[in-house]
Amino acid sequence: MTKSRFYLILAGIVTVFIFSASSQTAQESSELSQGLLHFLMLFLGKIGITITHLFVRKAAHFTEFFMQSLFLSLSAFYSLKGLKPYISNIVLTGLLTACLDEFSQHFSLGRSAQISDVLIDFSGTMCALILLCVVEKLSKRRA
Repeated sequence: MTKSRFYLILAGIVTVFIFSASSQTAQESSELSQGLLHFLMLFLGKIGITITHLFVRKAAHFTEFFMQSLFLSLSAFYSLKGLKPYISNIVLTGLLTACLDEFSQHFSLGRSAQISDVLIDFSGTMCALILLCVVEKLSKRRA
């Protein structure tokens, strides 16, 4: 299996995770993020850092989409054509996934769509893409 295919499969797995997390009820989603908050506070509390439940929820949105975009970008990076020809596809995939993810929450008990979440999701997409574009540019300079 090529590196390009491997990263594309990982992007698919992250996308499935994104949609499965959105299918949870509000209570299930809250319990999961509360558990993550508790776990993080075990470590962060020892060094005097305090985070909120809201921060954990929004950071999860950003991170899920960062990972999806990172894996899509790596797949493109390792393809024969390189990253540049796939940039618009990666951007559109991130935006479409974010919109569909929020829309799907209308069908989960106690959940609703948030425009702010779409923006957070899409910022995760763009941050990963920009990071890989910078890495690609730096790697070409060294070569």
